Amino acid sequence: MSSVSSFARVLLSLSLPEGLLDRGPALHGTKFLAKAALRARFGGNGQPFQLVNVGACDGALFDDVTPWLHRIPGARAMLVEPIPYNQKRLRANYPDASRFVMEPVAVTRTKGTITVHTFDAAALEAGTLPIEFIGCSSVTDTNLMSGKNAWGEADANFNKFVPHLKDIDVPSETLQTLLDRTASPT
Repeated sequence: MSSVSSFARVLLSLSLPEGLLDRGPALHGTKFLAKAALRARFGGNGQPFQLVNVGACDGALFDDVTPWLHRIPGARAMLVEPIPYNQKRLRANYPDASRFVMEPVAVTRTKGTITVHTFDAAALEAGTLPIEFIGCSSVTDTNLMSGKNAWGEADANFNKFVPHLKDIDVPSETLQTLLDRTASPT
């Protein structure tokens, strides 16, 4: 993204009126990130902006937070994503491993392995499934998310897409373990 369009996005985000912010609580986060971008560019407190994103997906599609890392100079992040297909896309979108640490795990209360319901990567790549299914995974039976609406057996398209669901086992860690590991010098 060009620096002019990035700067314009920051200014636009800062100028959001309170009435609009109150209608869309996520916009408060957008304003917070815009302020962080300005602080990083024009002084700040000398500390880099740091973010932990649990469930980072690919860090681009349908994500209002992670793309700000490209607009905040020197930003650092721990990007947590348990789905292998999304891990590859995430690393391609955030290649600087010194600033963007990837944790290929699910965050749980205890270390171990959990089963995650997700969609087949080959069907996603082939365009057999809607693009928003890239970010769909769940630890419950069929309550996957599609855009804003919960997707499950009540959805008219459920039987069309259910053959592409699969269960995968992914490693899991506690958030504290991830924070401790990332904070430790390597």
